[in-house]
Amino acid sequence: MNETATLLTKYLFRDDPEVDFRIETGTAANRKGFAKLRLFCEGKPVEGAQINYRQISHQFRFGANLFMLDQFGNDEENAKYRERFASLFNFATVPFYWSDLEPEQGKPRFRKDAPPIYRRPPPDLCVEFCKEHNIGMKGHCLLWQTSMPKWASNDRRELEVQIEKRFREIGERYSRDIRVWDVVNENGSYQDGWRYMLLNQDMPENHYELAFKLAEKYFPNCELLHNDSFWPQRQCYSMPLLLTENLLNKGCKVDGIGTFLHQSWNGKTNFDAMMQGAHAISMNAMRILRALDALGRLGLPVNVSEITINGYLGDDYQEQVLERLYRLYFSHPATNGIFYWNLVDDTAYVGVTCDENNAKGGLLRRDFSPKPAWKTLERLIKQEWTCSGTLKYHTGEANKFHGFYGKYELEIKTEFGTFRREINLSKSSENRFEISL
Repeated sequence: MNETATLLTKYLFRDDPEVDFRIETGTAANRKGFAKLRLFCEGKPVEGAQINYRQISHQFRFGANLFMLDQFGNDEENAKYRERFASLFNFATVPFYWSDLEPEQGKPRFRKDAPPIYRRPPPDLCVEFCKEHNIGMKGHCLLWQTSMPKWASNDRRELEVQIEKRFREIGERYSRDIRVWDVVNENGSYQDGWRYMLLNQDMPENHYELAFKLAEKYFPNCELLHNDSFWPQRQCYSMPLLLTENLLNKGCKVDGIGTFLHQSWNGKTNFDAMMQGAHAISMNAMRILRALDALGRLGLPVNVSEITINGYLGDDYQEQVLERLYRLYFSHPATNGIFYWNLVDDTAYVGVTCDENNAKGGLLRRDFSPKPAWKTLERLIKQEWTCSGTLKYHTGEANKFHGFYGKYELEIKTEFGTFRREINLSKSSENRFEISL
């Protein structure tokens, strides 16, 4: 890595036996479990067998945003995007930003043939793709004060009616297929003055509480998340964490929190100044673990909901930082998912005040060729964090195998035939499987 990259990662890669210990033991303790098997044939125990087990999916959520689905200029590029996405990720973030989903009042862009908008594929298209490839989905986001449509009312009572109509329509159409939702987004991140100057909408009082009450009503049996920059300062509380506690105390159904990290800076950034801010936590291994410890005290699952790792500083920087961060997040007991943000270079957000494409934060180059960071993530998910093996089964013995949580295909060879079955090794289950052949 170059001098700047080395400076930025000083505390991320610093030798620390406690960090190494927590990664190694945490990965084994928090991401793996034992499957206990019992075999029966016609109601009688099977005496002996050879069981070949192979993991075919993960319980942990490895995701990315799906914002460029069929957004490229030709069928070949769209096909490459689809193939790359489905080959690695088991979860997708589906866009529901109000200003782009319903730019014209009463005409939401749900259908596949909706007029195109950059980085905003219609939800029907995303659902179809994800169901075809058995990819879980998270809707992002139901209410965000910075993505309100221009036609939204400035009368707070009327706006509440409009918000409820939006929740009802989306819930009726998608809550059975999309089971995870970012209900609200980035309120604590916009408390500083210059960002609030960008907000033109006068939101209803207690609009976060309103959003969660409506989500509980219109999205039954779904996971309802609060997404914000949750990283605590000095291993203590952050504003979003206090807001979540307040929502819980008011009886709101909050099922998890999402926290993000975007290294969207480029060569014009004052790196010394940046390291005094929020990124000082994100680039310090021990502080990351302690921050996750603090978030875990709520007892809610934490998903790293948006992550961009800078590619401007070079492929080696992006690759090494990605591996370190993913190992830290994956090993911690509080986390249940990691969602990379933009998959392909030059497809990031471009706004009035910034162009995130300058950071070159994709895992794929614009020609869809894989960067070293993509190959490293592929190695972690598909090889290092995936299990297979053989169990010699004998009745009366323990008959257990140790594997990462997820779905497994079993090939069971007995003296009277070979059988195939599937089991789901889950973190929330006793994982005792009685299998009839």
